[in-house]
Amino acid sequence: MLFRSDIGSWVAYPYAYEYADELRGVVLLDGNIPGVTLQPTITLGPENWRNWHFLFNPIADLPEALFQGRERVLIEWFFSKKTANPAATFTREDIDEYERVYASLGGMRGMLGYYRAVFEDMKQNAALTACRLNIPGPCFRRRRRERSRSTRTPPATLCGPSRWCDQGLWALHSRRTARGSC
Repeated sequence: MLFRSDIGSWVAYPYAYEYADELRGVVLLDGNIPGVTLQPTITLGPENWRNWHFLFNPIADLPEALFQGRERVLIEWFFSKKTANPAATFTREDIDEYERVYASLGGMRGMLGYYRAVFEDMKQNAALTACRLNIPGPCFRRRRRERSRSTRTPPATLCGPSRWCDQGLWALHSRRTARGSC
């Protein structure tokens, strides 16, 4: 079983196509996948502030220059604004480790590399969708206009094992059929 979230979903999606015969299931959570569910354009508006990093992070050299020595500011802001329950998700030690890695030589550039490769990922993943994939897994849909800050109420609902969720793929599932059948 392959389980990945956020940017890990970006890596797991093509991995599932390449190594489908080695997987019993795939669950991809909380990550729009380039070329599949990630929109190629960003709409501006007061509710779309969560997407700013897709425009900023690909810029060559600027993010590294602005965040050098301020890695913790980025990490704490990002996690506090984009995590349903940051205190329950990240310990002080976790934040310290993120800061250590991002502040190390090439650390920030490594994180930014995902965003800098997103257009190439879109092309590669779009080509994969022409193939069929037969790996079971649940599909979750984010609740619209509601984001839980409680650990009791999950921010997603189960769609069913064989439905393709609109506006935000959270899992690959059995709608796709056998690898190599394209």
